[in-house]
Parts: sequence; structure tokens; C-alpha cells
Amino acid sequence: MFAPSNRACEQYEAVYGPLTQAVCAYHVVKGLVKIGSLGSTPLTTLQGETITYRRMFRKDFIDNAFCGALASPPRTSYPGDIAADNGLIHMINEVIYPGYTESAGMNDRL
Repeated sequence: MFAPSNRACEQYEAVYGPLTQAVCAYHVVKGLVKIGSLGSTPLTTLQGETITYRRMFRKDFIDNAFCGALASPPRTSYPGDIAADNGLIHMINEVIYPGYTESAGMNDRL
């Protein structure tokens, strides 16, 4: 599961309204995927689409968000591979959304 920060959810809702079931389901990937395997595993979501993975700036990105990024204070960390009863949680800095493309702008969000 990719879990956006509270601030990311608040910012998303301020612009686009409440998080829909489709957007929430887009944050859950089938299977157990560790941060180190993001680039080699199909990231098919419960919503039915596939999340885009890329590595740049020494960070792992899924769609428009980075995850598993540990920083030194005063920056915020987004840890990954947090064990849960039924999977792993990866913190992300943005809400991701179905239909993402690298060229999509902020106005293209659902």
C-alpha cells in the first residue's frame, strides 16, 4: 500500500474534493512488493490500472510521488517497507491518481 501523508491528502482534497474510492484503491498494489522491487514488479492496483515506476534524483517514484525516501531533519522522511499484518506500507509525498501520465499537468487529475 502506498500511503500519502496527511498533508498530501489535505492538499488534494482542497483542490479536487474528497478522495474517491477509485483514488484510494489506486494506492493498493496486489502482492507483497518491497521498495527494492518496485522497478521489477508489475504494480497493478486494486483499482485495475498500473502504477508507473521510475528512478531519478536518487529516489524511487511511483507516478507523481516519491516513496521510501529517508531524509535528515528538517526535511520530511517517507519511509517504506513498513510491516503490517497483511502487507507492506510505503509512505508517499503526494496522492497518486488513476490515469496518471508523465506529461499530465495538475489540471488533468481526476
